[in-house]
Amino acid sequence: MPTKIILFLLLLIHIATGIHTIIKNSQTYDEAVHLAAGYSYLKTGKLDMNIYDHPPIAKIIAALPLMFLKLEFIPKSHPWYPNMHANQYRLGDYFIHHNRMDAEKILFAGRLMMLLLSAAFCVWIFLITKKLSDEVSAVISVFIYVFYSSIIANSTLVTTDVPLAFFFFVSFYYFWNLMKDGGIKTAMAAGIFLGLALSSKFSGVMILPLFFILFFYFFFFKKLPGKTAANLTLVSIATSLILWASYLFSSPNMYYEGLTRILKSAAETPRASFLFGKYSVGGWPYYFVATFFLKTPIPLLAVLPFLPFNKKISKNWIFLLLPVVFYLTVSSFSKIQIGHRHIIPVYPFLICSVGILMGDLLRKNIFLKAAVFLSLFWIAYGFVKTHPWHISYFNEIAGGHENGYKFLLDSNIDWGQGLKELSIYLKSENTNHIYFSYFGTGDPHYYGIKYHPLGFVSNLPREGDEIDLTKMPRKFFAVSATNLYANYYEDKEIFSWLRKEEPEEIIAASIFIFDLQKPAVKEGFVDFLKKFGMTPEAEKIRKL
Repeated sequence: MPTKIILFLLLLIHIATGIHTIIKNSQTYDEAVHLAAGYSYLKTGKLDMNIYDHPPIAKIIAALPLMFLKLEFIPKSHPWYPNMHANQYRLGDYFIHHNRMDAEKILFAGRLMMLLLSAAFCVWIFLITKKLSDEVSAVISVFIYVFYSSIIANSTLVTTDVPLAFFFFVSFYYFWNLMKDGGIKTAMAAGIFLGLALSSKFSGVMILPLFFILFFYFFFFKKLPGKTAANLTLVSIATSLILWASYLFSSPNMYYEGLTRILKSAAETPRASFLFGKYSVGGWPYYFVATFFLKTPIPLLAVLPFLPFNKKISKNWIFLLLPVVFYLTVSSFSKIQIGHRHIIPVYPFLICSVGILMGDLLRKNIFLKAAVFLSLFWIAYGFVKTHPWHISYFNEIAGGHENGYKFLLDSNIDWGQGLKELSIYLKSENTNHIYFSYFGTGDPHYYGIKYHPLGFVSNLPREGDEIDLTKMPRKFFAVSATNLYANYYEDKEIFSWLRKEEPEEIIAASIFIFDLQKPAVKEGFVDFLKKFGMTPEAEKIRKL
């Protein structure tokens, strides 16, 4: 089968599975903020919302299709408008749920834009792998990209992680070529993609030390091409123009101020973190290495020791392997350890390397060929088994996505994505009144869920309902995994009694459903309510 047809089919699979994932997953934690912020930049020309938390380009890209939907932004007369930063989650929620178009359609448009950007990323991975090896290796790299759950998980959300990975990978490729061969076009491309990387996420600044390492490596151990100084000047100019344009030609200091704030906040306000059942504020030096080994397909892990010994990879090690080691090492010093998604930029380099190795192994004996096909089947099987809950993907070392909550929480498994599926489950059980401890910023009411909130962890105040479980055939207490294991509660044992019980169901691999009619669950729940002064509520439950 011609390579172009295979590539087309893989892109089609990527988009089709991505669309299905988009449809099944409800709004995750930061998406409404990103979409509202991006739309506000385009609509008002002002960079007021969320601008110091994340640079603007990923949000602008996601919001582009919204400009054709004639949506409304928050009116200036709204009391939240003057202080947009403090109220950004409220404004994001208002934008999504109080507009002229249904919230799902607004979210779908932004997510689809991210998915199309990811499809473009596929093409770049193909082209770069082909340049370093051949078409067979390039097709294998795209196959791995398409069937790696953590990629599709983050390609179908309005977030900054995949855009950063895309632009980081391509800009480093062009800068590497610039150090080898020079050229005005290469310098321009390196500068443009560097500007896009920096304006995607503040962690994109990690590419600058890599550029310096490349420069000094070629300076001392290789030979720099002619006109290097002029080419580097061109890179700087192109980068500055792209970065300035992404900030809508506002003050050039905005990027620096945002970066400074983020670095200061990360140093002074470390985040709560969970790993292997343990808790920390500020995390562990091995957190991201652990997430890497838990959420990377085993066939990719299995070939890691062999990558440096492949001639094509060793020849291009400074492009293919150095960024992986460098990014993981620097990330390990971060005090914000809440998600595997923060190391997504290492995967294009890893996927490209594995594609090259597997492409070469296909030319060896029949046993190695079989091993390659078995590895690709393994990756695809893990994808199909996890679909569409790719946020919750864990490899077989961790026991798959059904057991991931034992090792990691937050955006590693539970980012608020299960509300829609929870609603479907409750309808199948002929009930919609529940007690609920939710982690996320989605609106349960939007999905038809009536609930009494117990310990919501959210940036949004949510008012629940007066519920009467006596009229419900099933009596449920639903708890998000991140709350069940108390990552953001001061009392880490708050739900320890519940963790001993078998859930009726685990929704979207992230929301645990417990039956309040089971004696042990009911007794623990009654004691839980009394502990927080909810004695009348506890007595109602006791009488169920």
